[in-house]
Amino acid sequence: MIDERRERIISVVVVNYNGTDHLRKCLSGLVNQTYEPLEIVVVDNYSDPPPYSVMKDYPQIRLVRAKKNYGYGGACNLGMKKTSGELVVFLNNDTFAPPEWLETMAATMREHSDAAIVGCKVIQMGNKLIDSAGAIIEYPSGVSYARGYLEQDVGNYNETTEIAAIGGAAFMVRRDVYKLIRGFDSSFFLYYDEIHLCWTARLAGYKVIYTPNAIIMHFGSYGLGKRSPEKIRYEERNRTLAMIALLKPRNLLTFLAFEFADTMLVLLGIMVYRKYADFGLAKLKGILQSVPRLSHAYRERKRIQHLRKVTDDEIFHLHKRQTLFSSAMRYLKTASSQSGALFARDGYGSIDDR
Repeated sequence: MIDERRERIISVVVVNYNGTDHLRKCLSGLVNQTYEPLEIVVVDNYSDPPPYSVMKDYPQIRLVRAKKNYGYGGACNLGMKKTSGELVVFLNNDTFAPPEWLETMAATMREHSDAAIVGCKVIQMGNKLIDSAGAIIEYPSGVSYARGYLEQDVGNYNETTEIAAIGGAAFMVRRDVYKLIRGFDSSFFLYYDEIHLCWTARLAGYKVIYTPNAIIMHFGSYGLGKRSPEKIRYEERNRTLAMIALLKPRNLLTFLAFEFADTMLVLLGIMVYRKYADFGLAKLKGILQSVPRLSHAYRERKRIQHLRKVTDDEIFHLHKRQTLFSSAMRYLKTASSQSGALFARDGYGSIDDR
């Protein structure tokens, strides 16, 4: 009977950091879900002040207070340890789930026995535009970006399909697969961790599924176009470390050669477009900051390659081919538009804002 309940129960982990107002709205949606049985845990990443004023209104929800800010992946790993469901949902605190969202996510997961991760259509809270309909990953750079970002939600991206990856704002994972691949790499702290998780699950032989039938609202931070030099630094560092851990030697060499050429292209570009110097230098800084972490990446590589059940070519069939010319055109478009938002829309970076 206990095992049967554990098989049916869904655990929801909400990661919170200094987001009291968002958290209140997020929890109001979760407690009204039609799915039962449901277990909700808030992992607070050492917020100041702690979200006690919100949690007192939800005695049925457990608060796990981290001893420090573990970053997104570290908080998710902690939340997984504090839950019991075989299906576990990770949510940003600035999301709002309609009543049938969880039930639809669970139904999709159970319809796809070969899936490890299920993602949904994410709509921006303020303007009702698409925030993400899954993620696109480019080859050979590994750059990821939101599919459908800033498009009108007018019936597009309305097929349930296998996809390269999903964003970290809202997704469901099978506990047994999460344990097999050892969850998030908490050393990333922020950004690219959800791409790394999806990619590792796919290397282990599982699928990532996107369903448009489950829609969640995401507040996010759209005024800055989701870009900042600090975010780019994290993304570049973590993407470099992820590629070292994930790729076979031949494809790793292709990545390194492409990354060198692309970095030279960016550095040349900021000599012409000096207003973007902070972004270009952040890219270079992120790559350089991966060097002291190479020993960790090598250990992760040995572990992940041991899990491998499919070839890189089988992974790449869901990725988008990238060339140096397409990168150059992207940077030129960004510079000529003078819009930071284009960095996110056209793929220079990760797919959600936390």
